Amino acid sequence: MKWTAVVPVKALHDAKSRLEGTDGPNRAELALAFAQDAISALLDCPQVWQIIAVVADQESASGLHGIGVTIVRESTGAGLNAAFRQGANLAHGPVLAMTADLPCVTAESLTTVLTAAGDHEKSMVSDAQGTGTTMLVSTSPHALNPQFGVRSCARHAHDGYLELARLLGDEPRTVELMARNRRDVDTAVDLWEAQRIGVGPHTRLLLDRLT
Repeated sequence: MKWTAVVPVKALHDAKSRLEGTDGPNRAELALAFAQDAISALLDCPQVWQIIAVVADQESASGLHGIGVTIVRESTGAGLNAAFRQGANLAHGPVLAMTADLPCVTAESLTTVLTAAGDHEKSMVSDAQGTGTTMLVSTSPHALNPQFGVRSCARHAHDGYLELARLLGDEPRTVELMARNRRDVDTAVDLWEAQRIGVGPHTRLLLDRLT
């Protein structure tokens, strides 16, 4: 099964406002680095054949230009869920809807998700707190119903999405890989935890420069 990944990228000047102790320009750089690492992992994942980045500004588009993704400008200005729907409407076949703030994901961790997701029409990956959602997966783009935001995990579960972390069980290697898929970064504590897990090269290079 070959998947289309849809990754909305928020306007960088508004991104990551909760990263305490980080000034505005650095927050924008970090947000772009997170997205670059997440998309690079998708590019390396053999189960992903197309990546659609739905960008909110030219700065995001420029930062992702030339790395092998389809870049479309967000057309509605209606937020994250609308951006996911816009990207999914361009897909033909199974869809992975993934947030851009996942600097720890790897091709292997994504393969773990997509292999399991292929057995279910609708599935999801909750965030590290277990209340939000980092990935929404559907074997049909028409079945995708993104409801990202505060306490989105409960909304997605109510809509019939199965939690993949629970389905995959507690084998240590699987838990380790799923931790990469669940570690979104909104706060300084999240960023510290992401570094403990291991971030991708774009984020690592930027953090080394900032410290």
